[in-house]
Amino acid sequence: MVNDINHFLVPTDRISRFLRLEEESKNEKQYKLNNISLEFKNVTISINSVKILEDVSFKIEKGQTVYLVGNNGSGKSILVKTLLGFLDYDGKILLGGVDIKELNRTTIRNYVGVVFQEPFIFSDTIKNNIDIFQNCKSLEEIKNTAKICEIDEEINKLPNKYDEILGERGIDLSGGQKQRISIARTLLQKKSIMVFDDVLSKVDNLTKNKITNNLRQNNKDMIAIYITQDLAKIPSNANVFFIDNKKVIIDKQENLINTNENYYKLIDICKNVVGEIDE
Repeated sequence: MVNDINHFLVPTDRISRFLRLEEESKNEKQYKLNNISLEFKNVTISINSVKILEDVSFKIEKGQTVYLVGNNGSGKSILVKTLLGFLDYDGKILLGGVDIKELNRTTIRNYVGVVFQEPFIFSDTIKNNIDIFQNCKSLEEIKNTAKICEIDEEINKLPNKYDEILGERGIDLSGGQKQRISIARTLLQKKSIMVFDDVLSKVDNLTKNKITNNLRQNNKDMIAIYITQDLAKIPSNANVFFIDNKKVIIDKQENLINTNENYYKLIDICKNVVGEIDE
């Protein structure tokens, strides 16, 4: 009986905390932002009085691609949650030159999209799983987005193609197929900044390279931030944001390998597991 009561109390507490969440303020300013860039100015993020990131400063311009890396628990996901307005911070985070503290969270999410490693797939058609907001007036746009994500050919092999109804949570898809559908879903929303949180971990290296190349070629103005554990597959000339001891160290992949001992140790582990660096 005690166990049953405990099992009941845990979800009850979570539901209670959810119901107590304050509604997003309708008085927060909403902007139509232009020439999107992303800038952190002397940002410090603390949780329960423990500093996770300290005095972080960087700027990512429109069209840039960067790789955000670090040990498990270094603060990669915390940084993204803060960007989305979920966590408090000291300093300034500027989206298109405007401090996100002045923006309604809905405005932030209109410009920033995040694709997670474990996507949720609905028991619905593939078409509706990609176009979840039903914004596309033509199937062709959905197909073009699927081609960028290297999933169109596999969809066309199914009996009903884009009208194929998927099982709950995508039970009839591979992990890599679910990840690619999830990327297409967010890409279709045309965000100015896209964060890919280890979303190609279940895709083979050849397909992974095709997708990243397609994204660069078809979305030249988009800021792309890749969070990855697979450091050995980061291009040698790529811009890397390495979280190390609560700081963000910014440099090219090849320079970090040669000058940063902690980064070298991290990438050495990856090279032993998954192979050499892509050129």
